[in-house]
Amino acid sequence: MAKLLTKEQIQQAYDQYLADHADEINVLITKKIESAVKSSIAEAFASGRGYDNQKGWAAKQVTGLVDEKIKAATNSKTVVVDLDNIQNKINSTIQRKLKKLDVDITI
Repeated sequence: MAKLLTKEQIQQAYDQYLADHADEINVLITKKIESAVKSSIAEAFASGRGYDNQKGWAAKQVTGLVDEKIKAATNSKTVVVDLDNIQNKINSTIQRKLKKLDVDITI
């Protein structure tokens, strides 16, 4: 009958495996960490376009801050439209075009 390994033997084999393959294990751990970080960043800054159509929390924060700044900037400044000036510019442009216009009428 086969003899079962003891807990100490299993622990020793495990420790030996970790020691023999430390570099490979560190590379795999590093890749897993990088993948998790990239995934978290992508999820946080999701644009709301695509399969699930939802914005990430960071994208929501950024767009919220930008919207607030735009709203504050547009509310604080009054836009004055000088209709007389616009009308004068349009009329002068029309007059210039009319002066260049040459029409021959034949009856």
